[in-house]
Amino acid sequence: MINQIYHSTQSDGNFIYKDFFQNENSGVFLMINSFDETKHLMSTFDFILASLLKHNFEDINQNELVSSIKDFFIELNWQLCARMRTLPLEEKGLSLFFLLVRRDTVYFVQFGRFLAGCISDGSLNELGIKWDNFHIKTLDELKLIGYREDDISVKVETIDKGNLKYFFSLPFNIAAELKKEQVSGYGIIDFLKKKQAVKAFPYVLLEFNNKKKYKKRGIFSGKRYLISAIVISALLIFSVYYVFFGENKFEDQLNIQNIKFRETLKNIDMEKLQENLPLDFGLLLVPSKNIQLNVDWESELTFKVTLPPLFDMNKIFLVSNKKIVVYDKKDKKLIWQKDLNQKILALNLLDGNQIIVICEDSTIITLKKDNGEFVWERMTENKIKPLNTQLLPVQVSIEKDRRLSNSLLLFPSEKSIKLLNNLNGEVLSEINFDEKIDFVSEYDIVNKNFYVVSNRQIKAVSFEIINRILEKSE
Repeated sequence: MINQIYHSTQSDGNFIYKDFFQNENSGVFLMINSFDETKHLMSTFDFILASLLKHNFEDINQNELVSSIKDFFIELNWQLCARMRTLPLEEKGLSLFFLLVRRDTVYFVQFGRFLAGCISDGSLNELGIKWDNFHIKTLDELKLIGYREDDISVKVETIDKGNLKYFFSLPFNIAAELKKEQVSGYGIIDFLKKKQAVKAFPYVLLEFNNKKKYKKRGIFSGKRYLISAIVISALLIFSVYYVFFGENKFEDQLNIQNIKFRETLKNIDMEKLQENLPLDFGLLLVPSKNIQLNVDWESELTFKVTLPPLFDMNKIFLVSNKKIVVYDKKDKKLIWQKDLNQKILALNLLDGNQIIVICEDSTIITLKKDNGEFVWERMTENKIKPLNTQLLPVQVSIEKDRRLSNSLLLFPSEKSIKLLNNLNGEVLSEINFDEKIDFVSEYDIVNKNFYVVSNRQIKAVSFEIINRILEKSE
């Protein structure tokens, strides 16, 4: 299983996404890097991640996984070609590393300047694209994704993680230094720290713990496998339906069944289940009790916020009466602002890089998320009432944060926020504020936090899971 994951932080031209948690046998990692360190690429990074999440490789049958990954990246290359041509970049292609762990197998795909390797039995092994003479490759030979308008050749590499201690991906120049210094074993972590201290670079390092653990398994411990089995069964049932009613009808029905199944899982009454089945669910019902609410960062505002904060992958959207103000999540710098000359009653995010704004005079306006440019406007016939801005509980479900063993509730009050176990109402953690809380956002699944507006400050609050399980069932 995956014992630990180390990786670089995001920066201009460098994007990281992970869905890995400690002591699990599956996960996804995506690393993208551009030769041009520019914010022009942020919407492109968002597009790649949205496409990846929509494809949902974790639910695909393992026998079909390799072909599905190939098809995905062939299609993604065509889409990126069209996008990259419109951007002011010196190099119109991206280095990309995709990693998927399923059961005992590691799947990975490389584009551009990323190389891969592993350490097993104390020895360094090169994987995937050959390391030798990499520094003299031309742009065509680098095989950057989004660079060639063609059906590119995609090779999905696989490796059994049985004897792996470490698996990693690094830029070619760092990989060359790793090989030159003959680093192996535990020395790779110190090597990466030393190199990062000199100059930051994108990387990922997975540490595996492959010792077998014999423990009592709960009825839902193989949840992912159960979901996969049901999805496959649904595919067989709906394949006949597809022949008669067409692709859109089939996909719609499949999506409905998937939603119904997820809702069924979320609404299982654990207490009744334990009464009816002779099984010990004590371990399953113990949430991550060692949870602590922390303020990750806070920033002063020069205006009063009048609606709850909204956010997308990289931006935070704030409303102050007639004005929309948009900040960068990472560096908190202003991206754009717009005064609409009418009090704003509601704001929401739309597909297609748009936001929708509802004003006091019942005007509906849509703007581009990236720069606030006007898209369209119309009047509504009905009088629109102001949005309910009370402080309401926010649920953080296991679908939003897979570190959790069950859903949690963020329960705000005038000057504090409590984190509750929604199974029994137990208070797991509490954080206090000096000023009255005005608004609390929904949970940000990418940054693993939520945003609190208090007076003229905005704070990012996260919860740290120190230890998922402290007790073992007898």
